[in-house]
Amino acid sequence: MTRTLPHAARVPACFAAVGAALFAVGVAFDSQRAMFAYLTAYVFAASIAVGAVLFLAIGHTTGAGWMAVLRRRAEDIASIFPLLIVLFVPIGVGIRVLYPWAQPEGVWSDELRAHIAPKIAYLNTGFFLLRSAVYLASWTVVAEVLRRISREQDASSAPALGERQASFAAATLPWMAFTLTFAAFDWLMSLDPTWSSNVFGIYLFGGGFGAASGLLALLVFGPFASRVRVATVEHAHALGRILLTFVIFWTYIAFTQYMLIWIADLPDEIPWVKRRTEGPWSVVALGLAFGHFVLPFGALLSRDIKRRPLVLSIIGAWLVLAHYVDVYWVVMPQVSGAIRPHWVDLGALLFIGGSATLVAVLRARGELEIAASDPAVLRGLKYEATL
Repeated sequence: MTRTLPHAARVPACFAAVGAALFAVGVAFDSQRAMFAYLTAYVFAASIAVGAVLFLAIGHTTGAGWMAVLRRRAEDIASIFPLLIVLFVPIGVGIRVLYPWAQPEGVWSDELRAHIAPKIAYLNTGFFLLRSAVYLASWTVVAEVLRRISREQDASSAPALGERQASFAAATLPWMAFTLTFAAFDWLMSLDPTWSSNVFGIYLFGGGFGAASGLLALLVFGPFASRVRVATVEHAHALGRILLTFVIFWTYIAFTQYMLIWIADLPDEIPWVKRRTEGPWSVVALGLAFGHFVLPFGALLSRDIKRRPLVLSIIGAWLVLAHYVDVYWVVMPQVSGAIRPHWVDLGALLFIGGSATLVAVLRARGELEIAASDPAVLRGLKYEATL
C-alpha cells in the first residue's frame, strides 16, 4: 500500500520542492547571492525555533499556566531542530563564499588581515563548524527532552514530571542564552570581521523571541488554525502582552546598539552602521523602525486589540515578516550597497520554511492538543487576564 502525505503536509512539501529547485538554480547562476539568501532564511528559521524553546523553558520555569495551554504549538515550532542540523550543511559547504575570514589568507586585503589576525584562533573554519555543531546539538537536546516529558504528561498527572520539566528548563536557560549569543556572533556578525557589537546576540534574541511569539499567535488564533481550539480570549490577551513586551525590547536593543556606536564614533564600528542607515538601505532601516516598532506598538497598546484573537494573529504574522526583513537587512548589505531583491531569496525561504513546516506537521500527527493530565495545563485553562 502506497503511503501518501497527509493533506496538511502537501502544501509545505510543494513549497519545499519548488524552493529547493529555485535555490539549486540560484547556486548554479550566482553562488554568492544564493548562499547569502540561504543564510538569511536559515538564521530567520533557527532564531524563531530557539525563541520557541525559550518560550517553553520560561513557561516551565515560571509555572505560568497560560503558557502551558499554548505549549504544544510552541513544541511544534521547536520540533524542527533535527532538520536544522541537516539544513546547516550548505552553510558549512559554502563557508568560503559567505565569510571573508574563511577565504585563503592570500586574498585578504591589508585592512582585513589586520582585523582577522588577532582573532584567527577563533575565526577559523574548523572551530566555527565545531561551535555550530554544539549550538545545534544542544538546542536539539533541550527541545527534544522538553517535548518527551510533555508527551509523558498525556497519560500521567504525576507532579514529578512537571518538577522535572521545571528543573531541566531552569538549568538550560543560561546555556540557551549563551549559545544563542555566540551563534549570532558567528553566523551573522562575523560576516564583517572588522565590526563587533556586544549586544548583537541580545538583538537577535529579541527579534527571534518576538517572531516566535508572533508565529505562536498565528498558529493558535489564526484563520487557518486547524486543530481544536482550547485557547481563549484570556490567553490571547496574555500572549499579546508578550508581543508588546518584545516589540519594546527589540526596539530598545536596536536603538542602544545604534546610539552607542554613534556616540563612540569609532572607525571600526561606523562603516557597518553607515552601510545600513545611509543610501538605499536607509529605506529598509526606516521601514523596520515603523514596521517592527511604531505600527505593532501602537496596535498592541490597546487592551481591546489584544483581546481579539484573529487580529492578534495578524499582528503576529506581521512580526514574523518584520523579523525576516530585519535579518535580511543585517545580511544582504554585505553583498551589495543597493537593494536588489532576487528570486533566489524567495527560493531559499520557500525551501527552508516549507521543509520546516513539513517536518513540524508530520511530527505533530496524532498528538493531543494539550497535555490534559498536566496540573499546569488544567490551571491554565481557567486563566483570566487581570491587566
